[in-house]
Amino acid sequence: MTGLAAGCAVGETQPATHVTDVGATLTGKVRNTEDVLTRYRFEYGPTEAYGSSTPWRETEIGSGATRVTETVGGLPHAALRHFRLCASDANGRGVCGADRTLTTTDGKDSVVGEGLLVAGDPPATGDFSASVDAHSGPSGAAPSGRAVRSPGALSPHIPDGGRVTCLKVFGDRATVGFATEPTGPNPNPTDGGMIFIKDNGPTGDYLNHRWEATPPTTCPTATDDFFIAAPAGSDPPFAALVSGDFQVHDHLDSAPSAR
Repeated sequence: MTGLAAGCAVGETQPATHVTDVGATLTGKVRNTEDVLTRYRFEYGPTEAYGSSTPWRETEIGSGATRVTETVGGLPHAALRHFRLCASDANGRGVCGADRTLTTTDGKDSVVGEGLLVAGDPPATGDFSASVDAHSGPSGAAPSGRAVRSPGALSPHIPDGGRVTCLKVFGDRATVGFATEPTGPNPNPTDGGMIFIKDNGPTGDYLNHRWEATPPTTCPTATDDFFIAAPAGSDPPFAALVSGDFQVHDHLDSAPSAR
């Protein structure tokens, strides 16, 4: 990368989020002194020499800055990792942001990510999205984090969300229970919910949910019965995400999830 000049892209590294045993979400802002298409990527590794990077991606820079994120996985447990955000314009001019560090956790179950499921026919009747950042000790001990689903119980424009009250991870599947927080002029009538996830890799995860009259304290294993069947003869056999990705980690596994 070169020094800052007119028409130069700049990466601004920000703190990592959703840190788990095996991964994290890297965040930052991309700036450019001109409103042009700008490329960016995150570099990461055990030292400030980095050694690994996410793919180059492109974004249009408007006024101010554009926030960008990238989820990385396959990291070792309880490990320090350096990372920074680098940006480049079409002429190769750009500046990397400052170095930051994160330390992965150890011995925890987790599920992080977000996604949109379109399950209806026509699709608009079955739109459902969820965002999850849930963690616990072995076998669901001391669950923490937050989960959100949309549409909410009362309004399609107001999502339900709140603290995680239970977490059950089994291989590549997770059930997340949460308590809803009153929002908007008419608080949602239910007090909790569950989100069911099957992590099928970078694309094609399965997702579903159900309402709960009270915040659940025990989460069942997400078996096939918890997911929405696709039309007969479809491959995959269950309705899959049309966008987004979830990463499920069982602390007994050495990989981000058992697939």
